[in-house]
Amino acid sequence: MAETSPREIRCDIRSPELLRELVERPLPLNLGAPRPERRFFRDVYLDTPDGRLHRYGMSCQYRVGGDDRRRLTLFQPGPDASAETQLLQSRANVDEVDPLRAVSGESEPARRIRAIVDPASLSIAFTSQTERLVRRSVRRWLQWAEFDFAYDVVAVEQHGVIRRFQELRVRRRRTGLPRLERIAAALEDAHGLRPILVNRLERERLTAAGAAREADRRAVGSGHA
Repeated sequence: MAETSPREIRCDIRSPELLRELVERPLPLNLGAPRPERRFFRDVYLDTPDGRLHRYGMSCQYRVGGDDRRRLTLFQPGPDASAETQLLQSRANVDEVDPLRAVSGESEPARRIRAIVDPASLSIAFTSQTERLVRRSVRRWLQWAEFDFAYDVVAVEQHGVIRRFQELRVRRRRTGLPRLERIAAALEDAHGLRPILVNRLERERLTAAGAAREADRRAVGSGHA
């Protein structure tokens, strides 16, 4: 399993049952067995009806955390648009409870969006809700590196249809041993976890597209389309 970035790896978890099993087991390579911290957040993605931001390789995300903090982020492609680490981010905390009002505000990402499209032309493209369990590795003698293991259950909604997936993200907080490559190999050998080849934003977008197709099929089958 290859490292997807200098700071993190991401793996697909094939079922909620396997995710729960992984959370209950010790971390690989003797990194400890810390108790998980639970977090929640909901993301609303905005775009024009014809998907103009997506065509430009951009994403506009409005996030509400479990602590009721709100954040607006504009993701833009960097020099290497195929790499997740090359997505440039303009983000700011905002007060607006309505994402469409947030993109019409005066924050830096809102101003950047305004230079690309008319905020009045934006609408909700899809939403995703994430339940995250985070476990931080225990630092030991000769193991000075520190990692966050984030186990995500994601529910993506498009046109009233919800599709779910699970994934594990291992992010390095401090440099040292073991290397991420060893953690990735241990996860693959022990649990058959496979690397994710697309970034998280694109995975959510692809999942939303699948939900939209399902919604269309339901509409046709019911005679509503």
